Amino acid sequence: MTSAPTASTWRDHHSPICLFTLNSREQSMTPKPRMKKLSVSAGNIAKAAERLLSQRLVSTEVDYIRRTLPASSTQAEIDAGVIRVRALPWASIVVPE
Repeated sequence: MTSAPTASTWRDHHSPICLFTLNSREQSMTPKPRMKKLSVSAGNIAKAAERLLSQRLVSTEVDYIRRTLPASSTQAEIDAGVIRVRALPWASIVVPE
């Protein structure tokens, strides 16, 4: 006849402190997720505009976004640029000749 494990033997082998320590150790060892950088090209800007606005941007707006963003940006930065360019007055978007 086998007896059920007592509470003291269960605590000795399954200490909640050890489990907590292991969990916090694993959490500190996991790498932080990085945002993927995309090239700020006319194609990527056009895709973002279609997704966000369901409209195309004119070439002047695309040029403005390419001037204001670095060569590679995250998708969130490109999305913010697309939304921002539609809120700006036209005089601030166009390059004076």
